Amino acid sequence: LIDDHNGMKALCDRDPQISFTANREFAPDEYIVTFTYTSFIEAPLGAEAPRLGDGHEARIILRANYPRQAPVVLWQTPIFHPNIRATDGAVCLGVLNQRFLPGMGVARLVRMLAEMVQWRNYDAANAFNREAAVWAANTDNWPAIEAMGGYPLIAHQGVAELMQLIEKASGPRITFRSLTPAA
Repeated sequence: LIDDHNGMKALCDRDPQISFTANREFAPDEYIVTFTYTSFIEAPLGAEAPRLGDGHEARIILRANYPRQAPVVLWQTPIFHPNIRATDGAVCLGVLNQRFLPGMGVARLVRMLAEMVQWRNYDAANAFNREAAVWAANTDNWPAIEAMGGYPLIAHQGVAELMQLIEKASGPRITFRSLTPAA
C-alpha cells in the first residue's frame, strides 16, 4: 500500500492532468482520482456528438485481498464510455478483473483509466454501456472521437462483425442500423 501511494505521487508529478486524494496519508486503501482530460460526459442527443467535459473522478478501493485481486473501480462523475456503466459507475476492467497481476500497482491502473477517459482504451465488444458501444462502432462518430484526441474503434474483426457481437450480447432490445455505406 505504501508503494502504491508513492507510485501515485510519482504519476501525478509526471502528469499534471491526474491528481488524487487518499483516505489516509500512510498506506491508503482508497483513492479518489481526478482526471482533467477532455472526454464525453453524456449520451448524444439525436445526431449531435456527446457533450464534452474535462473534470472526471474515479474511486479506487483496495480490498483486503489486494493485490491478489483487482481493486474496485467506480466512476463518480458522468461519463459516456463503452466500458463504464452509466447507472452505477462500474468500470469494466476486462481481463484485469480475472487476471490482475500483484505487481501492476495502482498507478498503472490509473494510467489505464486515463487512457479510457481519453478514448484511447475501450472495448466496444464487451461493453458495460451498450449505447456508448453502439455509438463508438458507428463510423460516422469516429471524427468526434478523434477530435477530442481519442482513437476510433480499431477491432480485429470488421465493424459489421462487432455490431453483431454487441447485438447478440444485448439481446433483442436494441436495433442497429447498418454501417455499410449505401451503393
